[in-house]
Amino acid sequence: MRRIFGTCLALGMALTQGYAQQAPATPTAVRVNYTFQGVSPHDGYRVGNNCFIPADMMRRWGWDVNVRGNETIVKAEGREIRLETRTIAAKPTVDLGTITETLGGHTMWEGNTFRVLSEIRNVETTAEGFRIDGTMMVRMRAFRLAAPERLVVDLFGAKLNSRVNEELPNQVRVGQFAPDVVRIVVETPRMAEQPIPSLLPSRKFEVDLVHVGTSQIAIKPAPVAPPVTTPPPNQTPVVDPVIVSEPKVVRETETDAVYTFQLSKTIDSAPAVSYVNANTIQLQIAKAQTVVSREGDLGGGEYVSRYSMQNAGNGFVNVILATKRAFAFSASVNGQTVTLRLIKPNGSNGTLAGKVIVLDAGHGGRDPGATNSGVQEKKIALAIAQQTAKALTEAGASVILTRNDDRFIPLGERSDIANRSKADLFLSIHINSNTVANSRSGSIMFHHKQSPLGILLGNLLSEEIVKVSELPSMGVRSDRTIYESGFAVLRNSQMPAVLLEMGFINHSRDRARIQEAEYHSSVAKAITQAVKRYYQQ
Repeated sequence: MRRIFGTCLALGMALTQGYAQQAPATPTAVRVNYTFQGVSPHDGYRVGNNCFIPADMMRRWGWDVNVRGNETIVKAEGREIRLETRTIAAKPTVDLGTITETLGGHTMWEGNTFRVLSEIRNVETTAEGFRIDGTMMVRMRAFRLAAPERLVVDLFGAKLNSRVNEELPNQVRVGQFAPDVVRIVVETPRMAEQPIPSLLPSRKFEVDLVHVGTSQIAIKPAPVAPPVTTPPPNQTPVVDPVIVSEPKVVRETETDAVYTFQLSKTIDSAPAVSYVNANTIQLQIAKAQTVVSREGDLGGGEYVSRYSMQNAGNGFVNVILATKRAFAFSASVNGQTVTLRLIKPNGSNGTLAGKVIVLDAGHGGRDPGATNSGVQEKKIALAIAQQTAKALTEAGASVILTRNDDRFIPLGERSDIANRSKADLFLSIHINSNTVANSRSGSIMFHHKQSPLGILLGNLLSEEIVKVSELPSMGVRSDRTIYESGFAVLRNSQMPAVLLEMGFINHSRDRARIQEAEYHSSVAKAITQAVKRYYQQ
């Protein structure tokens, strides 16, 4: 992997520019246009140059909001933010500008609307294609154009960092196509064969390209051509859209729940479903619309506390479900019915007593794993595994370590230990590395392919670890992004399994942090807390 760009643009310029207008001194109702979500149907409030928003608006975006008197705790984009509560129009509100600055986004006033945009900080080539990094979630839409052959990727709700174009290969162009759309164009003759990527809204995207190699994507300085100006297909109105009904509760049992959405006509592809966070699920139906935006309780059910449903613009219907605990999910479509299933992990009795958890410290013995400046992956992984075993045992779980000292364990034996033990969970602990020192920082949680329970567990681990690690989270990914068949230790495990990359050994800040004993004990407690949430009653 070659890292093309890694410098952050200061937020102060954007915030100063956005707040430079003359503003009223008393609260005035305004609208909020948040990234790709569209204009909120709820009122925000302008006070001076600030925009305050109520809890129901934030929950519509899938955020977890807890108002505690004078303090409001907001969990957004995988981060926890504590803010002063301000009561406006008898509602507790918080300053959206402060939240956006913390998340690394941009804000501005557009007349009577407060605009929030994610910053696209990095576009880099990889061995498989290219990677995009933003500060907040954006929506991606891709299509092909001919004469010449090129792939176009548009990111909605985004603002481009001006330095992203530095040293990009001459076949890749990036530009601000519209005030809220960043466009990436990849131009090679083989783009005629390129499958159209379809990815859920995220802060980070990895796009695989066909026939990637030095003959196709050459890393060399070149003038950056302006972005193409052909209007993307998603900017035109959706013709004859599918009308989506409000969700219906089909069943809620001790093990799962099923909800359905009726459509006005048959569709061929399943909706996109993703975690906003582990307790909030977002479902998107393309080329569709709902007649009336809705928000409220879902039939008094036991699994979902609230839901919202609205037209998100560009032909998408967004459904947000705030769940009462963390669930895995699956989605399907059959004719004119979309079905969403929420799955409760086996043994969700609120305790770790009776649970068998296998902790696998990566590498060992003659295999040191990644090394840098005298630090070895195998030693750090073992220290974290031993501390995690202690924390899990104290919480009531039974723990098996694949190795408890510096010995070599064959790759296949690691998952076999878990399978023979009939373990409930398998966690493999590693330290990351890449080809360019100090270019990547933070943790990554890998699940096997699209395992629903693995995805859930990975999200819970990511949320808890980032709270204490003092390192950024690089998110939750399928192991298919690395190998088509996935990682062997995950592929061969017969229970929910996650491979934890706890930081980069060739990043100076990560390397210093992962050697600290306090780090080992803190992340051990975070892993334990994630497992507790997984088995939450």
